[in-house]
Amino acid sequence: MKRYLLVLIAIALILPGVVLAQGETLSRDEITRLSSSVVLIVTLDANGDALASGSGTIITPTGAIYTNRHVVEGGADFAILTPGSVGEPAELAYFASATLVHQTVDFAELQIDRDANGRAINPESLQLPFVSLASELPQIGDRIFV
Repeated sequence: MKRYLLVLIAIALILPGVVLAQGETLSRDEITRLSSSVVLIVTLDANGDALASGSGTIITPTGAIYTNRHVVEGGADFAILTPGSVGEPAELAYFASATLVHQTVDFAELQIDRDANGRAINPESLQLPFVSLASELPQIGDRIFV
């Protein structure tokens, strides 16, 4: 009898969370829009050789990218590859410069400033897909999608 009661209590506690989670999902269009703002960053040394790679997220239509410090450490330049069609490899689209490399937190910011051929571009002319930052800090219990 105790086991049966414990199972009922567990179901009563878990079920609302499952139902709530199912009602708070992102649409297919929203997932596609968000995923198009994720880029591959290839960290290059002074000779243009690849040192490391990692992902980043475009956070403004003008090409500001948030990434991790460990992705850009030791780099002299940064190749930005954007996703192609589904199932296709990412393609070189831009180059970027580091605008912030935080020394105590694993965080860095890049700014796209050159096209795939290395020619300077005006970031204001870009209209890139991006993930906008939250207008307020999340609170305990808020759903956060990563």
